[in-house]
Amino acid sequence: MSPSIKVLSLPFWAKPWSCEEWGHSKEDYLSCVGNEIPPVFNRHGLYLDRYSKTCWVEGPFGCHDYPEGYNYFLYDLSIFNHRPFTESERHAMWILMMSHITNRTMKELYYRDCQWWDLHKLCLETRKGVTRMLKKTEKKNEVPSC
Repeated sequence: MSPSIKVLSLPFWAKPWSCEEWGHSKEDYLSCVGNEIPPVFNRHGLYLDRYSKTCWVEGPFGCHDYPEGYNYFLYDLSIFNHRPFTESERHAMWILMMSHITNRTMKELYYRDCQWWDLHKLCLETRKGVTRMLKKTEKKNEVPSC
């Protein structure tokens, strides 16, 4: 039997360095979460209890319930747990979908795979952009040698 409590890393808006470096205040953080509750694990993270269907955040400004986080948590978990299709599997699924031979579960799996690949491409492009930006700033900060 799987554990009833699942945990994910903090969302971007709740990470301590995000709050400090990007100018997020405590009020911004608190506007995203609900009432303060006593901490359960005393560790930063986004938590979900599958049995009681409650979600909470333990972050830099304490522990707060996160009522609308349940659906977000399940979506993130489904993306993180997804094993991407190989190219031949994707092509086979596409043919089945074009032939209208798929059921709802197969369609959801195909769309989840598409979402996974979109997020993967976005992460790669972001990493490339950050690398390019760092290289440009390093060139500007170089001191010419005599």
